[in-house]
Amino acid sequence: MNARIAISGILGILLVGLMVGFAGRLRARAAYEESRKPLDALVLQRQVYTADTLGFIEEVKETWEQMSSTLPGPYAELMAEHGIEPALANYLRMVSEPLPKFPLLWPFSDGDLWTLVEVKGDTMPMSLDGIAYVSVDATQAMIRFSEGLTILLEEEPEGVRETMFRNAALL
Repeated sequence: MNARIAISGILGILLVGLMVGFAGRLRARAAYEESRKPLDALVLQRQVYTADTLGFIEEVKETWEQMSSTLPGPYAELMAEHGIEPALANYLRMVSEPLPKFPLLWPFSDGDLWTLVEVKGDTMPMSLDGIAYVSVDATQAMIRFSEGLTILLEEEPEGVRETMFRNAALL
């Protein structure tokens, strides 16, 4: 009889523990979803360079003011700080794919998800047209922030070069 009471007590404690843990996961999921949805609304579509894109890039390089050119650039440095390899492919994945759904029944830490939210929140560009233009070999990309502000990202042996151009007449 005492053994039954002890087992019932242990099972009751385990059940309460599971319920408390599940309630914590529900709260964490709600907070994550609240952070994820606005970022996913900004996801860029990838578009391979066309002849028009290549012509625009040449015009930008030849006639626009180069504001900065850094290697590695700020986006690459931010990704590296959070343990994400600062490669152009990873940056393009970050800006063109939605964040993963919160795994409600995943028993392990969801710290990696929050890292993705933080990095994506800090690296997500406000694009003029919602497009990340990408070269055929995916070693170069361009994002137009506005009519007169464009960033060119280039994969180099030392990392990703980020070059910002502006055309003051269009700003």
